[in-house]
Amino acid sequence: MFHLYELLLLKENDEKYYYKTKELLRKERNNIRKGVKYSTISILFNYASEQYYEGKQKFLAEMFGLNKMITEYELYTPLEGGFFNEVKFKNAVEVGIQMKEYDWTEKFIKNYKDLLPPDEKTIAGNYAYAQLNFARKTYEKALGLINAGNISNVKYKVSIKNLTLTLYYELGSFIEAFDLVDSNRHFLSHDKVLPEISKKMSMNFLKFYNKLLKLKSNGKPKGGENLKDELTRANNLYERDWLLEKLDEIL
Repeated sequence: MFHLYELLLLKENDEKYYYKTKELLRKERNNIRKGVKYSTISILFNYASEQYYEGKQKFLAEMFGLNKMITEYELYTPLEGGFFNEVKFKNAVEVGIQMKEYDWTEKFIKNYKDLLPPDEKTIAGNYAYAQLNFARKTYEKALGLINAGNISNVKYKVSIKNLTLTLYYELGSFIEAFDLVDSNRHFLSHDKVLPEISKKMSMNFLKFYNKLLKLKSNGKPKGGENLKDELTRANNLYERDWLLEKLDEIL
């Protein structure tokens, strides 16, 4: 039944199979091989993530619960004694911050950053702490952590650029922000490595960020209501909640 529900979730993409698969994973976890559990929780997280970015807000809490399961059941690697998967680490930090579970997130970073692959520890740790400091509004410290990291790692390049843009906005560094918008668009247009969904979400973020930045730098809210309507209906973009928050401040 466990494998049947998992296959039905993949085939039908139906919410009821998500919950049935998760329930059986929790109930039968001691009777399922580690590699299978690792694969299944990845499928569950991907489904929850897709649903959330399509506008179903309840799946943010689902992702947070899955991240707790990953640590509780030690499903951060498919093999005993393996490294913490860097994508799962990054997702756990971002979801914890979105849930405003700052203390949990800080403890998570501290406990698991040293389990990352050796070439990931520094950049992943700095980026995670930078995100947390951004959420806690200690912007200068967050920017310092970003500047201390190596953004040549393609897996983090887009995320770091997006975070830097939000920091420039909060710090009032508008000239630097406009310059980074242009360079980021150029980078995304020519990149051959990033998944298409990441490119799409980043380009959508840049589109709305640029409009927000123009409103902020001009000091005029004209057109802000229309932008809010457009942003509220938009899906598949990074930092939508932050964009809406900043737009409301202008309005």
